[in-house]
This record gives sequence, C-alpha cells and structure tokens, in this order.
Amino acid sequence: MNVLDELGAARICSECIGEAYLNAAAMKLDEQSLCDYCKDEGSTVSLAWLSEAINGAFDRHFVRTSPDADGFESMMLRDKESSYEWYREGEETVRAISEAAQVEENVASSIQLILDEKHYCRDAVEVGEETEFSSEAHYLRKPVDDWTWNAEWEDFEQLIKTRSRYFGPSAHGMLERVFGGIDKLFVGAKRPVLVTAGPLQQISALVRARCFQDDSELRLAMGKPDLHLAPPPFEFATAGRMNAHGISVFYGSLDRKTAIAEVRPPVGSKVLTAKFCLNDDIRLLDLTAISELKIEGSVFDPDYSETLQRTEFLNTLARRISKPVVPNAEPLEYIATQAISEFLATEVSPCFDGVIFPSVQSSNESKNVVLFHHAARVLEMEDVIQGSSDVELGLDDDDEYSRGYSVFAKTKPEAAIREGQDVGDGLNEWLADNQIVSRCDNRTAKLEVDRSTLIVHVIGSVEYTAVENEVSWYDRPPSASGDIGVAEQKPEQVELADFD
Repeated sequence: MNVLDELGAARICSECIGEAYLNAAAMKLDEQSLCDYCKDEGSTVSLAWLSEAINGAFDRHFVRTSPDADGFESMMLRDKESSYEWYREGEETVRAISEAAQVEENVASSIQLILDEKHYCRDAVEVGEETEFSSEAHYLRKPVDDWTWNAEWEDFEQLIKTRSRYFGPSAHGMLERVFGGIDKLFVGAKRPVLVTAGPLQQISALVRARCFQDDSELRLAMGKPDLHLAPPPFEFATAGRMNAHGISVFYGSLDRKTAIAEVRPPVGSKVLTAKFCLNDDIRLLDLTAISELKIEGSVFDPDYSETLQRTEFLNTLARRISKPVVPNAEPLEYIATQAISEFLATEVSPCFDGVIFPSVQSSNESKNVVLFHHAARVLEMEDVIQGSSDVELGLDDDDEYSRGYSVFAKTKPEAAIREGQDVGDGLNEWLADNQIVSRCDNRTAKLEVDRSTLIVHVIGSVEYTAVENEVSWYDRPPSASGDIGVAEQKPEQVELADFD
C-alpha cells in the first residue's frame, strides 16, 4: 500500500467534520471505529470517501481561477508609474477544502494530496500547466448558472405560442418542474412565497379601479359597484396578463394609486375606485418574494445545485412575468403568463387562489393581485335595487364643479331580502334577467365591495418616468476613392413611370 492509499484508508469521525451535511452523512453510515485525527471512538468515514464528496462538491459549485493576470491587469502591471498589484482570486486549495468541509488544515492537506493525484495529468505538468487540486490552485464559488432552465422555458413559450395552447405532456412537465411544490420549497425564507390573505390577515382587502369617459356609465357603477366594478361576465372578459379571453378573473391592487395607474386613464377621464374586502382566507403566490429568495443548503448535497439553479431561474421568471408589454404584443406575449395562472389555479394541489405580482405601471414597490376565476366572485348587494339609485356627480357652481359625489340608493326591506319577495317598481323583470348568472354560479363569493370606500378620481394630469438614451450621430467622410459616405448619400431619383 503506497502513501496515498494509506491516506485514503485513514478514518475521520463525524465530530471532526464541522459541515452539517457531511457530519450527518457520517453519522448515518454509523461505522464505529477509532478516529485517526482526534483518537476518539465514534462514527467514522474513510478519507477516500470524504475526498470523493469534496471532489463532487467542487465540481458542482467551485471554479479554479486563472493563474495569470488578464490583458488589462497585465497592462497595469507593465505600467511603471502604476502602483497596481495583482492578486489571484480565490482561496488556495487546502484552505478552500478546509473552509468548505469545515475540517482542520492537516485533514484538508491530506485530501488535497489524494485529489491532486486523482487529477494528475503528465502532459499538463510537462508543459507547466496547473491541474485540478494542485497545491498552488485557487478556487472560487461558481455563479449560479440557470442557462438550462432558461433554454427549456424558451422552448415551452415557443410551444404554447406557435404549436399548442393546451397542456400537453411537455408543457405540463415544464410547469410542474418550475412550480410544483413551490410553497414547500421556500418555507422559512425571510419573505414566504405563500401568502395567506383574508379577513384577519395583513392583506384583508383589495382595491379595484375602473376608468370612465361617460358620466352615464359612471352613474351606473356608483349605484351598483358590486356589478360594475366587479370582474366582467365571461362574455365580456378580454384576455389579460393572467387570464385568457372569456375567463373572468379579479385584478386588484394593494393601494388606490397603483389601481388607478393600472387602468391607464387619459386626462379628463374619471376613475372609480373601491375596496373589496375578503370574506375568506385565500392562498396567494407572491412573485415579488421570489426575487429575494436566498436558499440555504450544502454544496455537498447533490440536489442543492439543482435547487440553486431553479431558484435563480425563478428570480428571472418573476421579472419576465411582470415585464411591461406594449399593447400590440399583448395577445402573444401574455400566452405564457396565462398558462402559468391556469396551472397554479387548477394543476397544483392544493391550488393557489391568486398571484401577487409587481405593478408595471407604477413604482417598483407597488403590487397587484390577480384572483383566479374560482376565487373572483363578488358578493352581490342584495339590499340595493338595480337602477333605483339617484347619483349626484357634482353641482355646477360658477362654471366650476364642486365635487360632491353622492348616491341615494333605494333598498329592499330586510324581510323582502330574506323571503325573496318582489321589489316592485317595474324592476322585477330586469332583476330576474340579471340574476340568471348568479343562480348558475356555484362559486363561493370571496369578495364583498365596501361601498363606504367609493372614490371618484378626476384625472387632471398624468406623469411618467423615462430612461433617456442619447442618439450618437456620426458623419462619414468621403472615402479615398471619392465615394460619398452613407450618411451623405442622396436617395435615387425614381421616375413616377416606374410605378405605373
């Protein structure tokens, strides 16, 4: 047995391994023997076993840094007037092993010798090239690479945009990999991705807005906000970021300013906002928390690399989902986010009731909430008779409106509500026609409009922020041959007859 074989056969106990994952693995193997380092009896592993574990962890999570300065650094070193000093990035091999596995330096030195021999390459050594785990090598943690995840996601987007709108095996499998068990994956994070909203929760109500350019429509909405501020019936539900055409969902915000910004009101229009209180607890996936996730784990856990890559991809995906989309591109660009919402609403167990996502129309701190169809029903105001309310939009006072907005609602007696009696006034036929949808809708009403929170916002001006990018203009001088540069070329003269 040579020296390296003897080193590999040496035993080290779990107490001499400080890294939690390796420590637990050594205890689980439970091979009782004398530790060659602390001389105590305990659960031990061979140094060869520990070396293989370190070899795998370094392959997945560490990169050997260059032993030479790059071009710019070399230039700085050659500059006689510069005081620049170059230091190789990373930790030397022994120190990197010691810190990663949390073992004493003499243990790390033995492991370095074993791994150096494992990766020895005669040809490389003969030309003076450094090899893996040589004593002079330096190591840094690799940046997380989610390239594979992003490539697969782009394939998924291409699939559902151009070939199949429905969940085939490929599309379903991708969404399952991304979102399956996501609420359990990040339990204990600083900001949980699973948020419970409801009557006694931090999020107990959502703000919804609707823009009006016609006062008659505004009057109807003020008199019956449970109908006219609620999500539209399926016949009128247009496609949105989180819903396909014909699927009615509830889009709301956590504050009025964001809700107003989301409806993009033109100057001179009026926006009606109200709070919708939650009647029951609901489960929301908070995409704004995903971007802040920091996953704890061990580099020695073979599954940790996949978890890191998935987390990094989810950070990227959260930004993709909430990115601004110009109106002309919305029908196609929203297909992926619509598929995500449908998957979260129907294909995970237990399903999510909605999603919290950043506002693209307001500041980065502003948040929107979409409640999926099964959680988007609004409780009807049964005591208010549709069409019976007198609505005041303000009084003309010296050519200026005094903004006194009021609703004088005609309500049913409580007994009539309980017994379902006719309300008279010629409205029975209208009510019967408009109650058909409600009678056929077996969803639980999770939302109830708080009519005391109605506010009409008259839009006087609209502000926006923009990133300025100056345009660089370059005049090309004539070439040596006398040709005119592109910037100075004159367009060809085209005869009108050419178009005949």
